Amino acid sequence: MYGLWGEKTLTPEELEKLPKPLERTMTALELSIMDEIIQRIKEAAQITPVIDWLLVRMDAIGASRIRIKQLISKALEKTDQQVDDIYEQAVKSDYIRNKAIYEAAGKDYQPYENNQWLQQVVDAARRQTKGSLRPLENITQTTGFNMPMGGKKVFTPLSEYLERSLDKAMMGITTGAKTYSQAIGGVIDEMTASGIRTVDYASGKSDRIEVAARRAVMTGVAQMTDKVNEKNMEALQTDYCEVDWHMGARNTGTGYQNHQSWQGKVYSSEEMRTVCGKGQMLGFGGINCYHIAFAFIPGISKRKYTDEWLAEQNQKENEKKVYKGREYDTYAALQHQRRLERTIRKQKQDVELLEKAEADKEDITAAKCRLRLTNKTYVDFSKEMGLRQQRERLKVASSDTQAERGIASKKGATGATGKVDLEYIGSPEYKAKFNQITDKLEVNESIYQRAKAMLTHRNGTDKEDMYLLDKESGKVAGSQTGGKTDYEVVYNASLSNAVKAYKPDSLISIHNHSTNLPPTGSDFTSNGLHRYSLGVVACHDGTVYTYKAGKRIFTAGLFDGRIEKYKNWPYNMNEMDAHKRVLDEFVEEYGIEWKVIR
Repeated sequence: MYGLWGEKTLTPEELEKLPKPLERTMTALELSIMDEIIQRIKEAAQITPVIDWLLVRMDAIGASRIRIKQLISKALEKTDQQVDDIYEQAVKSDYIRNKAIYEAAGKDYQPYENNQWLQQVVDAARRQTKGSLRPLENITQTTGFNMPMGGKKVFTPLSEYLERSLDKAMMGITTGAKTYSQAIGGVIDEMTASGIRTVDYASGKSDRIEVAARRAVMTGVAQMTDKVNEKNMEALQTDYCEVDWHMGARNTGTGYQNHQSWQGKVYSSEEMRTVCGKGQMLGFGGINCYHIAFAFIPGISKRKYTDEWLAEQNQKENEKKVYKGREYDTYAALQHQRRLERTIRKQKQDVELLEKAEADKEDITAAKCRLRLTNKTYVDFSKEMGLRQQRERLKVASSDTQAERGIASKKGATGATGKVDLEYIGSPEYKAKFNQITDKLEVNESIYQRAKAMLTHRNGTDKEDMYLLDKESGKVAGSQTGGKTDYEVVYNASLSNAVKAYKPDSLISIHNHSTNLPPTGSDFTSNGLHRYSLGVVACHDGTVYTYKAGKRIFTAGLFDGRIEKYKNWPYNMNEMDAHKRVLDEFVEEYGIEWKVIR
């Protein structure tokens, strides 16, 4: 979107993408909590005598509550930084890019760092957004699931649902009324149909946590950009602004509720309220509204959209297309596409959780079949309606706490796939490297032995093993050596239990990289979230790296995205050089530590 003299302002597309990092963190948290619940049921199902179950029940519930609170706390730590980044990006789009307006109008432009008023506006919006997410920490009251009861959905707090799901599943299993797979499948279907939700008891309304996070961001950003625009209008001495346009705007309802009818036009301040519904829940800047207004000077400014062009677009979007006997205009088609996307995400969660729960293969296969059918419907519907398939909306975020990935994809692999230099690995020179890692000989020896074991085991493959070691004794606290996915370690019960049992900063992690690359973004993220004392990477070519997360948490996607930047024009760096450059930058920006052990 271009403003008064061609400078770029925040677009609806940019606005819609702003909350994406926060949404991914929330969906990863959601999956982690659901996984925690099914793992407890899985463990409990192995205890058959009733007396044994009664003895371990309270311990299991207590441990799970602590674990869930930790997961939420870690997620909120991450969201705090993400919220800061979101508002920094938003204000740069909506104010800093307006420098040309002020200069052309002969007005004094203050850089953001010198603009105290603007800093206060941004800070207030930032604090408001962060504060709206804090109720998630209350698992006994405000965070939980919507469960079907008596023909309606009833909000059930997490702690209560944990007890209820455990008891319900165990009752079915011990009485023989249900198999383990049936019991766990029922719980999974309940959870994924609802999703983790946060409730406002004053209104009784509950939302999935990613929806609540998105709304919090969109509300804060909308309020902030509106204040910035009002300030710009005041500085430019105009009472008018132009509202932008985007495809698929709401075309239902009357008056200001019909966004299609007023988007793309110029309005006075009064008309923004009366025509566009500024300040109303369903009007401009209200629920699910991505429209933005920017200052407009009649007689000087040039409209972005003509009335003729808007009328033509409205006609096109209001034309009906038929799919399986039902008619859809553009707005209705987009709404149906969103519903299909939500169904696909639920079905993906079903498959992942069923696999983690080790349900019957038949049940897993049936879930995969349902997913394939919905995917096909999504493709067919999008094609028939002429809509872009938004595959990014179909992704189910994996929790950073559940896996450490050696690399995001195979394209980063170097040399012969997975080949280990076994001769060098067995040499005194290689062993000597490990004497430098800590000041405890027994710990260094243990790290060395684990490195040899992993590299020997995974020779000729791209799969990864992982060990967690007590940093004081070198004793193995947990391990994963049975992973079946290339370039990643999925946390099993052994690793998860070790994390729960040990205090922060008391474990050393070690895993292998067939790619021979240094520690990745996921490695640092996992290291930070689990609060490991140190991380070690044993590469298949004999290179050894150590690493440690800094005080500031960042997402693996941010790290990987930076690498991609340097691999592309105008830098055109190879994978290794790009990777090391990003590591060095993140030392300065995020306080990470890393080095090559020579």
